[in-house]
Formats: sequence, structure tokens, C-alpha cells
Amino acid sequence: MKDRIIEFAKNKGFDDIRFAAAAALQKQGLSGGAARPETLVVDPKDIMADAKSVIVLFYRYAPAAESENGWMNVSEYNRSSNRAYHMAKDITAFLIENGAKAKLDWRLYAKGTAKLTGGFEGRNGLYYHETLGSLVCIQTVITDMVLAQDYGKGEDRCGSCRACIKACPAGAISMEQGLDVKKCLRAYMNGLVPEEMREGVYQLFGCEICQAVCPLNKATPVSPVCFKTSELLKGMHLEELAVQAGKNTARSVRVISQAILYAGAARDRAMLPYIQKQLGSDSNTVREHAAWAIKRLNGEL
Repeated sequence: MKDRIIEFAKNKGFDDIRFAAAAALQKQGLSGGAARPETLVVDPKDIMADAKSVIVLFYRYAPAAESENGWMNVSEYNRSSNRAYHMAKDITAFLIENGAKAKLDWRLYAKGTAKLTGGFEGRNGLYYHETLGSLVCIQTVITDMVLAQDYGKGEDRCGSCRACIKACPAGAISMEQGLDVKKCLRAYMNGLVPEEMREGVYQLFGCEICQAVCPLNKATPVSPVCFKTSELLKGMHLEELAVQAGKNTARSVRVISQAILYAGAARDRAMLPYIQKQLGSDSNTVREHAAWAIKRLNGEL
């Protein structure tokens, strides 16, 4: 059955497929990128009581090239993660059709599960696949099938490199501590971004700078999927963004509030009239971001 799963998953588009035992993970140092640690589940059996294995699916992506002035990129990670999620749903259905129990649940601690199959956690706090690097979306499917296999322990390859430390706009990475999640811009993409981090917003839904500069990630930037900043500030393109990044990600308040910060960070004064209108928003996040951006565009910050 392993071979059939691998063939089906590769035909769907996944770049690597591995199998881990449905074992409880260590809670120490728990982090899930933008996900809050308290939402993550470390034991697959808390999701499926008779779980035996977890299928770990890796989908490669590349960061986007810079967009033109007046346009805002959509995070390639979010676009690819949304695509990988729907591919994983198809694999879950395939298992069920073949008599297995299977469940796709975003709460399972994906990075920790992936480490059971090799790879390592980089200084930037992200999972690194031995050949794909950190530019991978990870999906995990829990099943009652016995599929697990042994893998060698991954070796940390960061060494003395400081590329991500130098590039991080929020200063969230250090040689001594690695990633400080509280300083990471991605951790605030769902709401109010701390003032000291707002200048670092350069695309919708996330930051991939530490990965783009990493010498372990050999990826040529792809042409960006982007939208006019002025139109995002009006709340336009939400249906298109939902297709690109998922409905849960492409929410009106999130899109508008991040577009405001992007315009302010870029000092794009042409966006000032659109941002001023957002001072009357029902969202506290949108109003606070707008007030900051207006001060910045008026030269007060």
C-alpha cells in the first residue's frame, strides 16, 4: 500500500512522501510558525484514537520576485500551502476509499512530525528537508494503517552561517537563541502588528525573507501573483485571494490591514486617500494600522 500511496501523492504534485509512527511528540520548544502553540496537537491519537501512522507530505515552492510599485505580492508560502492542503484532502479520500481510516487535521504539529522522518530545524525555526530545504509546505494525514518506517536523524547544517540573522527585518533570529517567535513578523500576520515590525511588511500573509537568503534554499524566485495596493485597500479581490490562499486566510480585515502597512512601509503617498478612509473602519486593527501609516506618509515617523 505504501507504493500506491506514494504514486498517488506524487501524481497529485507532492515532491516527497514519508511515513512516521503515530507517536506523541515532545512539547519542549513547541512552535508552529504563525500558529499559536496552544492550538497545536502533539499526539496524533488525540485526533484519531486508533492512529498507527502519519503520512508526511512535502510540497516545494519558491519565493516570489519583487512586485512593481503600487502592487502587493501574495505570499508564495500561503498560495502553495493552500494548494498542498487540497492535494492532501484528495489523498485522505483515497485512503478512505481503500478501506483505511484517515484524517487530515491542521492542528497536528507538522514540523515535529516531519522531524521524525529526517531533516532538521534551522536557526530560523523552520523545518529543513535534506534536499528540498525549508521552502516546503508540510501536510500530515493520520491513518490507522501501519506504514511507519525508520529514518536517520537529520543533521543541523546551519553551522556558522548568519544570512538569516542579517536579513530578518524584525531581528527575530540570533546565533544564541535561534528564532524568537515573539519577534517574528509571521506570528502577527493574523492581527495587530507591533509598531516596531510594521516597516517589514512587504507582501500579503507572511514573510519569507529568512528563507529567500538561505544558502540551503536553491530556488529561483517566481513571478509574483500580485494585486493593486489601492484596490486591496478598498477591500477588493477577496474572492480571488480566497482561491489563492484559502478562505480562512483571505479575510477582509486581514487583507486591508496588511495593505495599509505595506503602503506605509513603502512610503507610497498615492495611497494616502485610501488609507484615510480606513480610519472609520469597524476594526481596531485596521484603524491603528491606518493611523500609523498616515503618520509615516506625512513624514511624522
